[in-house]
Amino acid sequence: MKITIKKIFWYLLCFLPFADSLNGYLNGGGNEGGLSFGIIYRIVIILISLYYLYIMKLSKRNLIYIIMFITSICVASLRGIDTIDSFVLIVFKLLLPILLVIVFEEGERKKRFDLNYIQSIFDFWSVAFPLTIFVPYILGIGFNTYGMGAAGYKGFYFAQNDIGFILALLYMYAFYKLNDKVSTLNILRLTLLLISNLVLGLKSNYLYVIVITIVYLLKMDYKAKKIIAKIIALAAIILGGMLIIRHFSDQIDMIINRWMFFYNEKAGVSFWTSSRIDRVTPAYIWMMSKHGILNFLFGTGMDYTKHTVLLGTNIIEMDFFDLFFQLGIVGVVEILLFYGRFINIKRIKSFYTLGVLLSILSGALAGHVFESALSGMVFSMVCVGTIYERKE
Repeated sequence: MKITIKKIFWYLLCFLPFADSLNGYLNGGGNEGGLSFGIIYRIVIILISLYYLYIMKLSKRNLIYIIMFITSICVASLRGIDTIDSFVLIVFKLLLPILLVIVFEEGERKKRFDLNYIQSIFDFWSVAFPLTIFVPYILGIGFNTYGMGAAGYKGFYFAQNDIGFILALLYMYAFYKLNDKVSTLNILRLTLLLISNLVLGLKSNYLYVIVITIVYLLKMDYKAKKIIAKIIALAAIILGGMLIIRHFSDQIDMIINRWMFFYNEKAGVSFWTSSRIDRVTPAYIWMMSKHGILNFLFGTGMDYTKHTVLLGTNIIEMDFFDLFFQLGIVGVVEILLFYGRFINIKRIKSFYTLGVLLSILSGALAGHVFESALSGMVFSMVCVGTIYERKE
């Protein structure tokens, strides 16, 4: 069997849910420290990506983007030299999805990849990710979302916000598949993702499930020849979901009780952003008190975390605010220019364009998209899907 770059990337990307689950298992649910399995896995992807770009001729546009990003990162590094170690890790996570987007964008120009290729990856992920939640649960292993013995369940994934974003995105994809074709696999896919989102226990995921379900039910194709099959499929999903939710009722009760406790503590925007928004103003005041306009323009690297750590956290966990404090307004504009071009207004109803919008919204409100090694890789494939979609 001939091994090609196309096959190598497919297997590496499809391995993502297993790589991060295995990484969490090996680390005991802790964050990546040192040269972990997850980091090695991503270093391999980066090296292969760089080799692929080396043998290809970069487009002028992508070359300009790379020069802009490297310049901003170098300037921010010099401004936050004391915290450069942690900044290097953040930059690693920030650049990984950007690199993957550029690789597949250049590959599209050379006709190496197509939309069916990207869809096959999402087909695999939409089954593999929920299985990495369910299988450990059935075996009685894995971790609770909010600590040992607490509410929610997340398999062996470390960052619940990362896996939460992915499950919400794949839930949208499952509806897209069901609308395209009613089949046992597509019904099972949607049911597994529905339960995975609910069991995870994040407020944002419950909200995403409600909104995505309403939107897709309204836009679903109800042509006469399909309507009976789709009504039966949705009824089966609802019935199956109710039966499984009943099994997880204790977990869901704990999740709701936890929400009520924190809602009584902090309501409004603070509750819905899990107090993230409360960190922004103190961090901004601190940043502007140190070198003012220069910090505003070019950021502080990770120096701002010297102040946010006093607020009981490290980063803000709202991507655009974190990018602003790290790279300044110049860096934020560069990121928006790079990813904003994947919002295809002409295909606003397509999964990939809606996926980009969901990703930007999720990154803005809950973080863990633009600077996440896990979410970022999935986000990059959504962006690539919009590129290939335009060629169809």
